[in-house]
Amino acid sequence: MKHRHFSFIVAATVAAASLFAQAAPESKPATDTRPSAPPPYLFANPLPTAAVATVNDEVVTQARLLEYVLNGNLQQAMENLVMANVLELELAKNGIDVTDEEIAAERTAIVARVSPGRKPEDLIKEGVFSEFEINRQARMARGWDKIIWKKQNVPEDKRTEQGNPMIRAIFMRQAMQDYDIRRRGADPAPAPGLVAQIASRDGKGPTISVTADQSLDFLMGLVKPGALTTAMDDLVLNVIVAQEMARAKAEVNEADIEAWVRSQLAKFPPPFDWPTILKMKGTTMDAERERMRRIVSWKKCTGAVVKDADVEAFLQANIDYFNGRNVNVAHVLFATRDIASGLDYAAEVQEKAKTNAESVAAKAREGIDFGWLAENYSEDTSTKAAKGLLATPIKKWGGGLDPSFQKAAYALKPGEISPPVKSQFGWHVIRCEKVNEARSGQDWSKPEVREYVVDEYESFKMKEWVDAIRAKAKVTTVPLSEIVKLKSMTFSRKPTK
Repeated sequence: MKHRHFSFIVAATVAAASLFAQAAPESKPATDTRPSAPPPYLFANPLPTAAVATVNDEVVTQARLLEYVLNGNLQQAMENLVMANVLELELAKNGIDVTDEEIAAERTAIVARVSPGRKPEDLIKEGVFSEFEINRQARMARGWDKIIWKKQNVPEDKRTEQGNPMIRAIFMRQAMQDYDIRRRGADPAPAPGLVAQIASRDGKGPTISVTADQSLDFLMGLVKPGALTTAMDDLVLNVIVAQEMARAKAEVNEADIEAWVRSQLAKFPPPFDWPTILKMKGTTMDAERERMRRIVSWKKCTGAVVKDADVEAFLQANIDYFNGRNVNVAHVLFATRDIASGLDYAAEVQEKAKTNAESVAAKAREGIDFGWLAENYSEDTSTKAAKGLLATPIKKWGGGLDPSFQKAAYALKPGEISPPVKSQFGWHVIRCEKVNEARSGQDWSKPEVREYVVDEYESFKMKEWVDAIRAKAKVTTVPLSEIVKLKSMTFSRKPTK
């Protein structure tokens, strides 16, 4: 039950969208540092400027929200579009075509993985995906498979509908090496305002530009409608923090933030490097940048000074967390949110989900096997076959989990069944399978571990501050239906209306 994570609002939407991710090491994300702010994006057409929110009388426009979405998901949009353009060059080089029938078959397979039982046409009609973008994902998946089949001389009767992801990744890496790819925020960078530029290393053929408009089309075409509300919430928080900084006549030095990023990259070398650690924690480099900006903002706005006594008290109050206590749990989920769109179901469906959860909780307390209940009732397809067991142990906090689910799960004793717990995904009944008790013997005075405790303390205090200023802020937003209209707009193929 992962918590919403704005920086990856597209990642869970289309399975094929992750096909480029295994080739990502060639883009060297671990060196994604930004010694200076990149130039503004260059848009072919002005972005729409209707209001989507008002924060303490400050108007937040559609354009601001769109740029926020683009910045928060730039890496994914950039890599996907780079790979799509490299694919087209490789298809032409190898004399390969991808037919409409092949695209349709791949599109059906993609939707089957994302939303079992649904048809592509239904999700397009409902506005979950744009037809152009889901077709591009399908073309990419099938196109790379056809290149591999040709280069490996795979007979037609030996080809499978779904290619091997590892073999695909190897060929994609090899293909990438034939091109000079310049990415926004890297050195060398593409032309000002562009997201990326691609040119063959042999000097033949055109230089292809990936624009900000194309990136927005990609994101709006694949982002879950419900995830736009997450982006809206995050942007509102940023505006509130910025207003507090303005009142304090303070600012965040981006050079300091990037110096901190470089220090983290240097501190954790491969193979267990910082990006890998962040992925395990359920976060990203961009999310960490934002966290550090907010910590700096908290300190500057409040004049807070981190004292050893306060850190020690925080450590002792949460010694179970720092010593590694965690719990293994299984759960049964009755969904209140559509997995494909990210939007909540109607009120009567949500009420029925709660009633079903209460019924299953009662059955579990009566002694009916919990694994059997999960297999037969749970609507969480990722854990149902494993009798509801979550693969990752639950810690006191962290890991990108839904906070309500995490708090309830962590509090359980071995064999204990929770009452129904409401998360953003639905109603859960949770069973504690095992408690892995805290280890002892760590010397928390050592500088390297003390730094970790201080970091957790600063994050905790920063969140308290952010929650407090958010509670005091006067915020109004337009209805969700108005925000979701952004998905129906296009930016690179015709002027935005």
